[in-house]
Amino acid sequence: VLSKSINGVNLIGYAKHALGIGEDLRSTVYALNSNKLDTAIINFQPGLDKTREENTLKNRIQKNHKFNTTILCMTAEETLRYVMTEGINNLKGKYVIGYWPWELPYWPRSWNWAFNFVNEIWVSSEHIRDAISIETDKPIKIMPLCVDQEGFQLRQENNKEREQNRKKFNLDLNSVYICYSFDQNSYIDRKNPLDAFRAFQIAFPPYPSNLIDKNVKLIIKTFPNKNISWEWQYLKEMAKFDERVEIVEMNMDRIELMQFYGCCDIFLSLHRAEGYGRCLAEALQLGLDLIATDWSGNKDFCKGSLYHPVPYELKPVKPFEYPYWQEQFWAEPDIKEAAKILIKVVARRKKEGIPNPEISKEYQKYFSAITCGKRYKKRLKELNLINAN
Repeated sequence: VLSKSINGVNLIGYAKHALGIGEDLRSTVYALNSNKLDTAIINFQPGLDKTREENTLKNRIQKNHKFNTTILCMTAEETLRYVMTEGINNLKGKYVIGYWPWELPYWPRSWNWAFNFVNEIWVSSEHIRDAISIETDKPIKIMPLCVDQEGFQLRQENNKEREQNRKKFNLDLNSVYICYSFDQNSYIDRKNPLDAFRAFQIAFPPYPSNLIDKNVKLIIKTFPNKNISWEWQYLKEMAKFDERVEIVEMNMDRIELMQFYGCCDIFLSLHRAEGYGRCLAEALQLGLDLIATDWSGNKDFCKGSLYHPVPYELKPVKPFEYPYWQEQFWAEPDIKEAAKILIKVVARRKKEGIPNPEISKEYQKYFSAITCGKRYKKRLKELNLINAN
C-alpha cells in the first residue's frame, strides 16, 4: 500500500530543453503546482538534440524521486530508453503514469514493451487514446495538456501591444499577417509548411504584378537546424520569389514567441497529423483566427468562431515520411479549400480588425493551468495517491 502522507508528483522528462515534449513537462509542472501539488522535477537528456536549452526550471531540477507518483513526460519509445539507461529502481514502488504523445492512427507495436513499466497512461487527445487502446488493457485517461505560461498570460494583444510587437519584430504595421510555426525536430512531412505556402499563393497570387495584394503576408517560423532537409531548402528557395513571404529561422524564448504569434492575425496549419497541437492551442488563446486541417488530436479543442476547419482526404503515409509509417495513414489537406478560407478570413480581418477579446477568453479557460491541474488532481485522488483535502 502506498503511503499518502506526501502530496506530490515526480516528473521525468526533458526539463532543460526547448522541445515541444519538454514543454509538455513544464506545463504539467505548472498545472500541478497551480493546484497546490508539489513536484520533484527530474531531467532526462534527450537522445539527439541537446543544443536548445530552456532554463525556466533549471534551479528546481533534482535527482530525488521523493513522491509516490511518477509521471513520465516523454514518448513510449523514450520511456524504454530511460529504463535501459537509468534502470527501473527509480520506478519501483511508485504509481507510474506514462504521459505519452503519438500522432498516427496505429500505435507502434515495437513500443508495447513500455506498457510493462507503467500503471496507467495519460494522453492529450482522443486521437492518441484510440491508437493506444487497441494495444493494451491498462487504464487510459484523456488529459488535455496545459497550454498556459507561468508569469505570462496568454491572451489577445490589444492594438497598442500589437503595434509595439510588430515594431520589435520588424513587421509592417498595416498588413494582415498569416503565420505558421513548426520545429524541424518534428518531421516536415507531418507539419507540412509547403502546403501553407501553396495555399497562400493560390489565395493571393504573386502575379500579375499590378494585382498583387502586398498587404497580406505569410511568415513561416522555425528554429535554426543543422540537419536541413531538402524540402525545407526547396521551400526557402521558392519563398525568395515572393516578397510577401518571410522565412524566420530564429531561436526565441517562449514569451518572445508568444509575442511574435500574438501580433499576427491568422495561424495556418495544414498539418497531416497532430497528437495534440500545442501551437494551434496557443493561436486560439492569442485571439488569432486558426485555419487548420480538421483531423487528429487538434479536433478535441478546435471549435468556436476563431476556428476554420480545412477538409482533407485520408492517404497512406509514404515510406520514410514518418517513423513507423508502415500501414499508417494521415490527412492530405485540401489546399484549394484552404485558399478559399484564407481569402474570407483575410477579408474579414481587413474589414473588422481584431476579434472581441471575450472570444479568446473561453479558450484560455480550457487550456489554463488551473483547469488542467484540476483534472490531474481529481484522478490522483481517485487513485488514493494524494490526500483528499
